[in-house]
Amino acid sequence: MKNKLDQLIELFLLKNNSSFNSEELKVQLLSHPYYPSLNCITDLFTHFNIDNLALEVTPDSETFSQLPNIFLAELKEGTVNSLVIVSKPKERKKERKKERKKERKC
Repeated sequence: MKNKLDQLIELFLLKNNSSFNSEELKVQLLSHPYYPSLNCITDLFTHFNIDNLALEVTPDSETFSQLPNIFLAELKEGTVNSLVIVSKPKERKKERKKERKKERKC
């Protein structure tokens, strides 16, 4: 039986087109001495040769623009921590056309 963290990580890996073995993922995750933690997730990704970084960033638009299109984020609200998958919105075609027109006028 999969737990929520297993499911979240599998979904994240699928969204990023990463290859992995579900059973090995579960074994590596659940046997980690710091399970459940961000440390066990970064170690898991390293085990599967998936590039990863654990960063503490400021929540502003400049920083957000530098992050990958899909990433995991640990959100803290008071004493509650939640791990979520963040998918940046895709640029709309109309917005890109407007930006190109502005660039041409300059």
